[in-house]
Amino acid sequence: MVKRIVWTKPALEDKLDILIYWNKRNKSNIFSQSLNTIFKDTTRLIRDQPSLGKDTEDPKVQYIIVRDYLMFFEVTPQEIVIEHIWDTRRNPGDLRFKLK
Repeated sequence: MVKRIVWTKPALEDKLDILIYWNKRNKSNIFSQSLNTIFKDTTRLIRDQPSLGKDTEDPKVQYIIVRDYLMFFEVTPQEIVIEHIWDTRRNPGDLRFKLK
């Protein structure tokens, strides 16, 4: 059975903030479109191979590295829930999910 991919509101906001940042920085949306495609491809990869995720201190939440970002997700019997996207260049003290 194919699991449904669900984005939480905070994860969607994270993604939107990242894409807007790159649009402004590059004065073009070409890189943002490419990055958005990479995020989508990664969610499909997680759906197909959820064991690729690495553990966090929260036993329900895992993460996967996507370029300079960490994508946090939870696997349920019916869904893959994208919880958060974190830019690894930010202060790690502000990270919502602690890595193991």
